Amino acid sequence: DIDFYASNLYVAEKSNDMVLRFDNILAKTGMLNIAADQSMAVTKAESVTVVDPSMMSGSAMMDDSTMMDNSIMMASAVLATANPGDLANDMLVDLTADLATTQATFSDFSGITSVESVKYSSDGTAYLTADMADSTGAIVIVDSLMSSNAMIGDGSRMIAGPSTGLVAPKGLYVVDDLGLILVADFGAKDIKVFSTDSSGDATPLFTVTDLGGDRSLWDIHHDLASDTLFVAGTDGVALVYNNFSVNQGASGPDRMVIPSDAGGNQISVNLHGVYYVPASDTLLLSDVGDAASASDGQLFAINSVSSADNMVAVDLQIGGSNTQLGNPVDIDFDGSNLYVAEKSNDMVLRFDNFLDKGDMLNIAADQSMAVTKAESVAVMQ
Repeated sequence: DIDFYASNLYVAEKSNDMVLRFDNILAKTGMLNIAADQSMAVTKAESVTVVDPSMMSGSAMMDDSTMMDNSIMMASAVLATANPGDLANDMLVDLTADLATTQATFSDFSGITSVESVKYSSDGTAYLTADMADSTGAIVIVDSLMSSNAMIGDGSRMIAGPSTGLVAPKGLYVVDDLGLILVADFGAKDIKVFSTDSSGDATPLFTVTDLGGDRSLWDIHHDLASDTLFVAGTDGVALVYNNFSVNQGASGPDRMVIPSDAGGNQISVNLHGVYYVPASDTLLLSDVGDAASASDGQLFAINSVSSADNMVAVDLQIGGSNTQLGNPVDIDFDGSNLYVAEKSNDMVLRFDNFLDKGDMLNIAADQSMAVTKAESVAVMQ
């Protein structure tokens, strides 16, 4: 049996007791004798069905997977970086989408001192920001991560050196269609843009230094359809750059969005994670508050953000003792559920049906998994 999803072909291989995945199948031609890009042991696999995680709840995913005998549903997985303080224990963790199981870990980095953020591109390449020993930064690129050796080393290639200008890179975003790697450099207080083909001591294609004031930034998210860049500022201000790839941020942000309460008072402190949902025109944000506190983290949702400017009342605010939010340093979204890298409490959290929620909530996550000093999270679909 076969099924197709997001350019990849899934195969139920019964005689060899496997489910196989061949990536970017439509780009392949001719007669090929190649290994599958990913595989999983399934005894006498009879059929395979790919299920979009946004179409079902986390509990349904778990119940159905345990009920099935000779078939399997495969949907998205989740990558998280663990950054406990010394490189020997830094790792990439591959989790199931329901946060029930650790599927694989990747570690044994070399040439860096600390792993920061990760993004996973449509062709299976992992991009990681990292710190270097000389108080500079790097981008580590690992081709075909899921079929690679668990020992990453210095990756397939690395962007590092004085010409890069990288100081302390944090969040990054890969725009496959434009061939761009966008990097939020917390240490340099700027946004650097590299080619996805860059390697070694590469100079950025361009650098955005105008952040609309003296502030730093932690994360970025780009919407391809509108060519809009959203930036999480560590002073609690979200920045919006229109026509980003064309204007290259030369005139600074076009708008600043400051999460506030109904009375117009700023409620954001230290924004870290950012994600834009174009279908609902919603901006999702995480706020770590005081980094020394393990209990003051928050999540925000702002609707109609394309017209939002200055102080904007949030449509959703999640925080409090039930949430386990202390330092939610990164977020990602699968179309329905919000995943959170919660560093101070050593967790990856999942809040289900996130866009259906509203008002001020103090609720527990629907799913969670222990990840030591979770630094970032990336949904793979």
